[in-house]
Amino acid sequence: MSIPEKSVFIVEDEESLGVSLKIVLDASGFSTKVFASAHSFQKFCKEVPAIFDRPGCLLLDVRLPDMLGPDLFVKFRSEHKNNCITTLFMTGHGDTEMAVKLMKLGAFDYLSKPFNPHHLIEKLEAAYQRSLAKFGDQQFVNLFHDKLSHLSPHEKKVMSLMLEHKTSKEIAEEMANSTRTVEVHRANVLKKMECASAAELAQRNERYRLLSDFNP
Repeated sequence: MSIPEKSVFIVEDEESLGVSLKIVLDASGFSTKVFASAHSFQKFCKEVPAIFDRPGCLLLDVRLPDMLGPDLFVKFRSEHKNNCITTLFMTGHGDTEMAVKLMKLGAFDYLSKPFNPHHLIEKLEAAYQRSLAKFGDQQFVNLFHDKLSHLSPHEKKVMSLMLEHKTSKEIAEEMANSTRTVEVHRANVLKKMECASAAELAQRNERYRLLSDFNP
């Protein structure tokens, strides 16, 4: 799989600042797109839904002409719950109370205007790494869920008992099967889930359980 480009979506109504940000960030290896309003960004999201399938960052001004940045952020998150995009807000100088509220809403971080370009790049790099991690977690969840869907009902039952650390003999007794039959099912479970051992299966299942709302 190719490495996704370092996308940064900038929502800033002050044209000169938007242009300056684009120049600085493009020169630093990011791939940027600037929007002058909340409406234009929302329109873009509807036209290019693929942006939610890859990592990226949203650099969002708190005060926009058509909608407050925090309101757009809340709407964005509610409409695209599983997206991996991390958000940094641009706030007015000294607006500490607003910054605290933004962090509580789930923003990755914030920057007070006017800000140092190097400081901005550092925070965006950190935000992008967080986005990459979220992307990796989501890919893992989707793949694990897909593997689970290929297990037969019998194999799912065997897997649940394996996760309880039961031996083949104990599983056989509980399921009224021969030990040999259970061992065949265990082998099939490990093969389909692409795990080398029951311990690895338990580790991956725990990660899956923590990252998702699905239950095997």
